[in-house]
Amino acid sequence: MGSLAELIRDYRNAPSLQAKGAAAAAIVSEIHPSMWIFVRSRVGTNADAEDLVQEVLKGFFTGLPILRGDSSEQAWGYCYRIAFNRLGTFYKRKGRNLEDCGLDDSFWRWVEDTVASVPADSGKYQDLHEALAILKESRPNCIRYFEMYFYQGMTYVEMGPLIGKNADATRKQVERCLEQLKHLLPKKV
Repeated sequence: MGSLAELIRDYRNAPSLQAKGAAAAAIVSEIHPSMWIFVRSRVGTNADAEDLVQEVLKGFFTGLPILRGDSSEQAWGYCYRIAFNRLGTFYKRKGRNLEDCGLDDSFWRWVEDTVASVPADSGKYQDLHEALAILKESRPNCIRYFEMYFYQGMTYVEMGPLIGKNADATRKQVERCLEQLKHLLPKKV
């Protein structure tokens, strides 16, 4: 199989509808695995990931006539920009629906595993669990930011497009959320 740029050239220069369909299938086969890994690492379920990958592919083919440049790097960059935009829309939709903006069980397992691997008294764990629950009720976006930054390991640069902010504003938002979390933790005498 050729590079993405070669596959796009084959698609654009296809002499028939059948050849165009075959070229489109080759492009999907090239893009889908990478987009699946990229998107799945940032959403909670396989179903959400598959829906988003389909949106990325649709966006890619819709924009293909206006795609400038002839290198695979430019084509992949275009793909990832579409994916970031679709993820941003996905997170915004989730943020508006408060019952959907919480964390899945894997996040809580991660918290428990982290606590288990770093010796801490059970009181601190309970405080953290209670503070996160309060934070989830009062500031659901903070939970989403924590999930992206601490759990998914995203950088501020990666998070920015997903939440509609630049990297510096994203860093400040995460810091504000951490400050809020500190204030939610009960003071121990």
